Amino acid sequence: MKQFTLLSLFVTLCIVFACNKKDATDTTCGPDSTAFKQAIVWMPTNPADSTATVDSLKRAGLQITATCPCNQSLQLWGADTPIFGNEGPDGDKRKPKGGSGGSLGALNISPNYEIAAPVASGFTFNWENIKPPITGKVKNDAIIIGVIDSGLDNKMNSTVPFWVNANERGGDEDRNGLRGDINGWDFTTLSATSSGSHDFQKDESQHGTVVTAFIAEELQNAPYQVMPIKILDKDKKGRLFNAICAMEYARQQITKRNTQGILNLSWGYYDLPSTALDTMLQKLQKDNIVVVAAAGNEDTAADRCETAADKRNLSKRTYKFYPAAYNFDNLIVATTLTSKQSSKDTYGNSLAPAPNQNYSNEFVDIGVVADTSYEFYLPYTKKKQKSWGSSFAAPIVTAQVAKAINGGVRQANKNPIFVWLTKNPVTGTKYVGKDSSLNDKIKDGKITKRGIKP
Repeated sequence: MKQFTLLSLFVTLCIVFACNKKDATDTTCGPDSTAFKQAIVWMPTNPADSTATVDSLKRAGLQITATCPCNQSLQLWGADTPIFGNEGPDGDKRKPKGGSGGSLGALNISPNYEIAAPVASGFTFNWENIKPPITGKVKNDAIIIGVIDSGLDNKMNSTVPFWVNANERGGDEDRNGLRGDINGWDFTTLSATSSGSHDFQKDESQHGTVVTAFIAEELQNAPYQVMPIKILDKDKKGRLFNAICAMEYARQQITKRNTQGILNLSWGYYDLPSTALDTMLQKLQKDNIVVVAAAGNEDTAADRCETAADKRNLSKRTYKFYPAAYNFDNLIVATTLTSKQSSKDTYGNSLAPAPNQNYSNEFVDIGVVADTSYEFYLPYTKKKQKSWGSSFAAPIVTAQVAKAINGGVRQANKNPIFVWLTKNPVTGTKYVGKDSSLNDKIKDGKITKRGIKP
């Protein structure tokens, strides 16, 4: 039976590889052709199956282009011509043959999609006007918040408490393939010859820095540690393989420390689901790690291919925004709410999803009330600077989740987390409210805002 499966796998790959070259380079709907020339593969755990899989990939004309240094089972394979063919209906030339990342025989295989941060372009973080927060003393067992983004500028060194890899001293003492991963890592340069670098503090776009600042602002004096992991470049873009490898790295480090963890994912991609990403999210759920993801913003290229009448409703779209459009107990998805009026005592009224951001009562768990219209004032700036995007709603929710975990919630499950946030059992503080008028836009109409004091 195994021999038949492997033969079928080889034939299927050959068909997909050879018969769909013509249309797979079409990029009018968003992703470039690189995504379809590269396959993310989770290798089987059985050595014999893994060897057979490698042989099948090579016979199909593919070659390995990168391996996740901290988990050799996660690999990237590629070819000169598209691996994934196109068979989309009505002239849609993006849908890969067999679905986006459907398992082929023993293979768990997905296109290496381009990912991006859903945020307004052109924002700046004016360092001349920054006012650092006061941070409390952090215990070694404090919650670890992995900010998987564009890095963390070294000007924030005195602002946030860094996670420290106690098993690393500058070489590769913990033998995870990364030399010098003492406080974080840069995964943007992964390749067949590079395992990345420790240059995570070179944040050209400042996106990850601002995301981290939102978290720090909400958690002043709270026990937590930031693990900055770089996957996005100066244009706030990256590749799914690098992101999954970074998530695997964070998972390993959090479980090794035997503490609670949250991953903030202020990025995503519009297309079909990825089994490689699905597998990663399952691993995180199994290891009791919470994931907070951005719901996504309007995107001209992605929206051009979308036939849904309401392109901001993730439930209606064909090409959804991932990882937001997954349903896992440990996955919390955040968007922004616009409010015409607000005050210190209320969440505001006339609430609605920001017109430029996604919503869904199937996928989106919570909305964050914006500071003005649908924009947020950037943290710690004396002169008010503002920007918008579900990128910034996510870290505010990440900080709220950290409060629940610090308050005693030990399950990476959104239900007990939201129960705690709805009413802190000790202080009675209400971090999360509900607006029934939003029930058709957000699960149970859940809402939150910045700056809620216990």
